[in-house]
Amino acid sequence: MSDVALALVWHFHQPYYADDVSGSLSLPWVRLHGVKDYLGMGLMLERHPGMHATVNFVPSLVKQIEDLAAGRIEDAFFVISKRDPASLDTEDKAYILANFFALNWNSMVRRYPRYESLLELRGHIVKDARVNRRSMSEQELRDLQLLFNLAWMHPLDVERDQFLRELGEKGRNFTEEEKHGLLELHVQRLGEVIPLYRRLAERGQIELTTTPYYHPILPLLVNWDSVHEAMPGTPMPGTWDAAAEDASEQVRRAVEYHAEVFGRPPRGMWPAEGSVSQEMIPLVADAGLKWLATDEDILSASGGHWCGRGGHRKMQEPDEFYQPFYVEEGGRKLSVVFRDRYISDAIGFEYQRIPVAGAVDDINGYLRAITRQGRAGHHLVPVILDGENVWEYFPDQGVAFLDAFYSMLESGKPARSTTVSDYLAEHPPRERLERLFAGSWIGANFAIWAGHDEDRRGWERLFETRRHLQSVEKEGRVDAGTLSRAWEELYIAEGSDWFWWYGDDKSSEYDLEFDRLFRQHLKNVYILLGDEPPWLLNEPIASGAQRILFSEPTGFISVKVDGKVTSFFEWLGAGVYNALENRGAMVRGQDIIKEVHFGFDLERFVLRVDFVKDYRHLLDEENSQFILEFVKPHPLTIKGARGSTVTIIESEHGEHIAGEAILGDIFEISVPFHEMGFKPGMEASFYVIIRSGGREIEKAPLVTPISFVVPDELYEEERWTL
Repeated sequence: MSDVALALVWHFHQPYYADDVSGSLSLPWVRLHGVKDYLGMGLMLERHPGMHATVNFVPSLVKQIEDLAAGRIEDAFFVISKRDPASLDTEDKAYILANFFALNWNSMVRRYPRYESLLELRGHIVKDARVNRRSMSEQELRDLQLLFNLAWMHPLDVERDQFLRELGEKGRNFTEEEKHGLLELHVQRLGEVIPLYRRLAERGQIELTTTPYYHPILPLLVNWDSVHEAMPGTPMPGTWDAAAEDASEQVRRAVEYHAEVFGRPPRGMWPAEGSVSQEMIPLVADAGLKWLATDEDILSASGGHWCGRGGHRKMQEPDEFYQPFYVEEGGRKLSVVFRDRYISDAIGFEYQRIPVAGAVDDINGYLRAITRQGRAGHHLVPVILDGENVWEYFPDQGVAFLDAFYSMLESGKPARSTTVSDYLAEHPPRERLERLFAGSWIGANFAIWAGHDEDRRGWERLFETRRHLQSVEKEGRVDAGTLSRAWEELYIAEGSDWFWWYGDDKSSEYDLEFDRLFRQHLKNVYILLGDEPPWLLNEPIASGAQRILFSEPTGFISVKVDGKVTSFFEWLGAGVYNALENRGAMVRGQDIIKEVHFGFDLERFVLRVDFVKDYRHLLDEENSQFILEFVKPHPLTIKGARGSTVTIIESEHGEHIAGEAILGDIFEISVPFHEMGFKPGMEASFYVIIRSGGREIEKAPLVTPISFVVPDELYEEERWTL
């Protein structure tokens, strides 16, 4: 009789959204998945004490959970949720309307009739938020603030908490006190997550495992050339280096931090995206880890073991596949288990669409087939998947499915549940793989993170920044603490998440923000070292980032640079960039810049900045700068250092530039094209940056620069319209 053990591994992961240099946290998903999915999964396991599982926490996620729970940082959604609607301006309201429906409408919004009615009022298309943003009353906005955050509470938490139940029953017309009570509960619940899993581990019900600290694709750090095992001929980045020491540091720190938080070091690892290679084995083993997991396609590609599937997608050779293996390299040895793709993907993508009974029957039949087909002995079925994003697609956040699934496994028929380490202790691997194929859980390759031109541009920026950091380290011109912080920013940028969204294979409504965050972490390396970030780091990598809306100049303009709006007609014909409309959903700065007007005549470029409000109290009187940063046709930074009203114009190297600039009610600047080295027909692109007190406090645009073509004599004629 075959003994079938199912090793369920839930992987908990979110990107590192925090910018530790600025102290900002733009995206809310750690907090929201924390109060719903991380807490909820723990509660589900707690109510099924006979269910054994492995839970894999990415260390950078744990750090964000702890920082949020301790109040050391707040995400932008949380901050604006706390605001009284009476204090919200037009742009605040637009921000809420654009973002507070960013969840599953069927399972989460429509659970509350009031929430659904607010969605109908807002409109189903985000751009409708601008049309309708003035139509919501203060009470409607307050209800929206509360319901968005209430919808993210896990059903088991709502079931046990009277306050949450009362909010749901009330449904509308919430008070500020109720809203703040809910937000305080979010913070409290985040503080319960890690202790809950620690208790479950201490009583032997679950195993806690880890991933390299910031979720990097280890094989690409160890040797980027490993991409060619599965994808021969893939172009290499223009700049790349072997960074095995970074890979080792990411693993070492993961193990160390895990032991600090959970009280004992992990024995196993789900590498980021199940990415493995033969070359990474020593550094994983040297960190004290005993096993790692990856996908079944890696086993097939590693040679000697066929993982073909027949009818109902059942494994045709269960005795070959359903066992642990071991690999060796450089005198080190690791056990490896391989993910059963059928059950893992069915839970992640299929069972949400069918009744719970049908889903559990499907798993039951699949496991029974293994007992029938396999020889007498022991079989391990690793089921490994995302433990957070899947549940919002189930009507009840997966509660009924998990109850039935866990109950089946608690019964021991047709399979028992186990942790990976417990199984390996009982049944150590007997078969050795000669070589572990380099690839990930998706297609047994690294295409998503290395197969597109945008991916390679990202790697080039990363390796260029790393080389700069190494050179500064050799020079010894910064102290150890600063150097450590700079390396931290680089390690963050090595995470897989930024590259996931590059290229045309994956996309989300937050692509621009992921691109910005990646480049910001690289810029932070330079900022911490006291160096100017390269202009290339202002250039978006993602092609989807080319969405900034600005009007082009329609003709030549003649402007008197005096810091005043002399007349409406003075700037008629200029291009206009509306900073407030295009600020983006995810980042809220000081909101100093309202609009940027730009134009020219044949001889000079002129620019005007309008302000939202009195900006003077936000600026350091002695140390503030208005910066015009061109990235095309060649890098050029023009700095205007504030005096009284007149600014001194100079290049980034301190060279005086002939031109005019005045800061008054508005900021105006005029610079001859020949001073900048710009010639007719050249494409020019620029940003406007305000620095004060040694830091950047405002930038417009945030992502894609404003662009124009340097004019010639025919410019107006070519753009003349009736």
